[in-house]
Amino acid sequence: MFEETRQRPCGRPTKSGNPCRAQFSGPGFACKLHTTDHEKALLDAYQQGQRDGREQAKRWEQQASAARIAELERQVRALKDERDSKTRRFEVDGHQAVTVGGY
Repeated sequence: MFEETRQRPCGRPTKSGNPCRAQFSGPGFACKLHTTDHEKALLDAYQQGQRDGREQAKRWEQQASAARIAELERQVRALKDERDSKTRRFEVDGHQAVTVGGY
């Protein structure tokens, strides 16, 4: 009904009583001629729900990506600070001061 994408016949009765042979594909119950207003409303609600779900998933994915990027940037800063503190050189009155054993 909603997930079928292959071509299929309508099959609803025509004025003559024979089944409709019009082919349709995609979501739906019948060809456009034989789809009722209630079925159209159902299809519209279904498609709106799909659009809203995709938009929400996209927003969540972007938020998760932004959070992961921020965490990685924080880790890089912490590692750079750690590396810098191990190799830092100081100058005191024009002379190089070196830390030895933490002193």
